[in-house]
Amino acid sequence: MKERKIFLTNKKTGWELFRSTLEKTKTLSLRLKTSSKIEMAIQKLCNDIFEAVKTSTPETSKVSNRDIDYSMEIKDIVQQKRKARRTWYRPRHQADKT
Repeated sequence: MKERKIFLTNKKTGWELFRSTLEKTKTLSLRLKTSSKIEMAIQKLCNDIFEAVKTSTPETSKVSNRDIDYSMEIKDIVQQKRKARRTWYRPRHQADKT
């Protein structure tokens, strides 16, 4: 079974809350004169963005159809249906259409 991708945002993300949270945590008074200070500032910015996304995005508990295990009988019926549809869509003989 495949693992689901984890996304930081979804359609319910509150972008105004994200923006205001990020505005509260930003610091512009840092002097970036050395490479270590730049690296620390980048790390802090990434952490601030991640925290703002976490607070502004509600978690969803969507169950996908792919996560459900169907019985072998149901899987066989679906496979037969798909095979019949392929035969119907790609006719080589008129007898397949009747």
